Amino acid sequence: MKDYNFFSPYIVVKKSSKKRTFYSVLMTFLISAALVGLVSWNHYKIVNLENDAQSKLTIIESSDSKEKVKEFQLMTERVKFLTNYNNILENVSRSLDASAIITSDYLMELSDTFPEGTFVNTLALSQDAIRLQGIAKSRIAVAELQHNLKELDNISDVQINSITSENLEGETYVFSISCRLGALKQDEIKQ
Repeated sequence: MKDYNFFSPYIVVKKSSKKRTFYSVLMTFLISAALVGLVSWNHYKIVNLENDAQSKLTIIESSDSKEKVKEFQLMTERVKFLTNYNNILENVSRSLDASAIITSDYLMELSDTFPEGTFVNTLALSQDAIRLQGIAKSRIAVAELQHNLKELDNISDVQINSITSENLEGETYVFSISCRLGALKQDEIKQ
C-alpha cells in the first residue's frame, strides 16, 4: 500500500518561497552595497577635486603667479609689436627690392668716379636723382668728378649746383652736384 501525503504541495511551495526570499534579500543587499559604494566613491572624488581646485586657486592667486602673468602679457605685447614692425620692414624691403635701381655694385661704380682729393659728405638717393655734397681740394677735382659722372651709362643731366671756397686761401672747396638717373641696362638689372 502506498501512502498519500495530501499536504506535499504546500510543503514544496514553502521551500521555493524561502529560496525566493533568500534571493530577494541577497539582491537587495548587493544593490544596496553597490549604491553605497558608488555614492562613497563619488564623494571621495568630489572631495579630491575640491582640494585640487583649492590648491590650484592658491597658486593662481599667489603674487608670484600674478607677476609671471604680467610678464607674459608684456612679452605678448612686445611680440605683437615686433611682429607688426617686422611686417612693415618686410614690406619696405620688398618694395626696395622691387625698385632696386641702386645696388651695392652701382654704389661701388659711383665711388670709382671720385677723383683723388674729393670727399663726399652727403649722398642723397631717390628713384630718379642723386645729389652729392662734399669737399674737394680744387675746382678741377670737382670738374673731373662731373665729367666722370657724365661718363656713366645710367646717369644723365649732371649739374654742379655750387662750388664755394671753405677758407680764404682757397685750399678746399665745398661743392654740390645733382644728376638724374637714367634707365639701367638689362644686364645690370639682372645682377
